Order: sequence, then structure tokens, then C-alpha cells
Amino acid sequence: MLSARRESVTFAKRNPFGILALLIRNALHNRSEYRGVGKWRTFTVWSYATTRFATQHNVGFLDNPDFQRSYDRAVAAAGDDWWNVGLHFRLHQAIWCARHCMTIPGDFVELGTGRGMTMAGVLEALPNWATSGKTLYLCDTFEPFGIESSSGQQSAEVGVNPIYAHSIDAVRATFADCTHVAFVQGLLPDSLTDMQASSIAFLHIDLNSAAPEVASLHALWPRLSTGALVLLDDYAYVGSEDQYAAMNEFAHTHGVMILTMPSGQGLLIKP
Repeated sequence: MLSARRESVTFAKRNPFGILALLIRNALHNRSEYRGVGKWRTFTVWSYATTRFATQHNVGFLDNPDFQRSYDRAVAAAGDDWWNVGLHFRLHQAIWCARHCMTIPGDFVELGTGRGMTMAGVLEALPNWATSGKTLYLCDTFEPFGIESSSGQQSAEVGVNPIYAHSIDAVRATFADCTHVAFVQGLLPDSLTDMQASSIAFLHIDLNSAAPEVASLHALWPRLSTGALVLLDDYAYVGSEDQYAAMNEFAHTHGVMILTMPSGQGLLIKP
């Protein structure tokens, strides 16, 4: 597998048109909207760049051998090199959340596991997971079909999504060497009645659809421990505006605030 650092430093060279398009787009947009991001002086060497996220700041975590090992584990779980471009920060932030939540009472829950790439990388970064007393619950249909826009559910009529899980057996194989991992198969939020976690320290939501995400968060909110973290994978991502609006409404109703992260993720804390 490609290491995280090698991928990040070569991205601009392999995708010059994407980086140039980003610069031109920023320069042409109203300066008040972007608070000066579009100034041409930003045409410098990026420390990290994708077509949707770029920074000139310190990204030393990419050189960390522990992170590189976790990242390579995540890419291996995905089974395709497509995941090896531009998601380093997303995994880095998921690992940060998980490590913090190791000190909070409760289990870990992921809604929308897919092939298991995120949590495979996270568990690789938790050397004391086996003795923590926590369980990771992976919740998904574990089917390969795409999502129907009207219902928010997977449907064979939509066709196969090339990045979704092939089967639950394939995902089980990914976590075969991990302890304290439980699989909850079925449609969300209905299948949460089979999920045995009575208290939750870390919740990762990645269902790619607003309705089941918000309904599931409503269902699990009482089970979240005080100080538990909720990481929203698609919160501010381009094309996920429905999820953004729905989660903001949830946050307003519950008196909390979602942190918008440059990667497109959102983060909230259970009071």
C-alpha cells in the first residue's frame, strides 16, 4: 500500500488541473464570502491538498509511523486504491475522537460501516482496545446497493455502488483479527433495537442520507454518555446539504453546536 505521506506530497503533481481549478475558483469568488481565501498569494506549495481541501499548515501527523500503519490498514479494508486519495484528515480526526473516547464510559458505535475502512484504521490506532472492556458495534445492511434518493434506503433498482460492502462475510473477514467487534445487520434506525450498547462513548455516523442519520441519532441520543463524541462523516461535504440542514436542526433542538471541520466532517459533544 502507498504510505500516507507519499500520497499527500505527490497529489498536486499528479493532479495539477484540480489544484489549478481550486485556485481559480477561489480567486473569482467574492472575497467577503471566502474571507480572503481567494487571494492569488495562496499560490504556494501546499503541505496537503486534494481537489476539495488544501492547507499550508503543519501536517506532521502524516509522517507518524503509527498513523501510516492505520491509514494503510484502512486502505486495505477498502480493497481499492480509490480511498488512498484525500481522506487522510478524515481518518486522523476519527482516530483522535476514538482515542479521546477511550476514557469515556461506553462502547463505540458506527452507523454505516461499508467495507469497514474507517474503523479498521481506528482500531489499528488503539493498542489497548483488547483490554479496554469496550465493544465496537458496526451497523449496516452490508449490502452493495446504492441509495434511493426518495427513501434514503438502499435498493437493488439503483444498482451496485462500487464502494459499498460486498457482503457481511467480507466485512467480518476484515475484522477477523480484532477482538470485541459486533455486527448489527439491517436497516437503520430499526436495527438499533438489536444493538446491545447501553452506553456509548463514541458514535460515528456515515449513512449518506439525512433521514436515517437523524432518526438514528435521535434513537441513540439517550444512550450517549456525558462527554461522548459524535463524528458526522458527511456533515459539511459538498452534495450533502440535506444532511447539513437536518443535523443543524437536530443540534438546535438539543441545545448543542456542531463543529464544522475543513474536511467536511462535523463534530458534536453530548452535554
